[in-house]
Amino acid sequence: MSKHESAEEHLLLTNTLIHNINHQLSIHNWSLKILSVNSGISYETLKKLLNGKIQSPSFYTIYKLADVFHCSVDELAGIENPLSIQLRSLVDTKNQLVHLVEHMEKTLDNREF
Repeated sequence: MSKHESAEEHLLLTNTLIHNINHQLSIHNWSLKILSVNSGISYETLKKLLNGKIQSPSFYTIYKLADVFHCSVDELAGIENPLSIQLRSLVDTKNQLVHLVEHMEKTLDNREF
């Protein structure tokens, strides 16, 4: 990987993190001040992070944000964790099976013997 690719990847990760934090703020209907109080991260740090002035936030900062938003660090950073992908796939399969069983039950209930 070249330095150029590394810089682009770093920028993408930073922008993704900023986007996901803003998304979580919207979901929770929180302001930066509320996030600061709930996370224990200073308002100024959060403001700099969301304005892109902090390019490499500490793991602790990301961890505290994920914790207060009740999501994983991977989710907040926009990283696809293989276990998360498998879990989503299992949940989708379960939902499909439940739907199929419900359909079969309705079909059997409507049959005349």
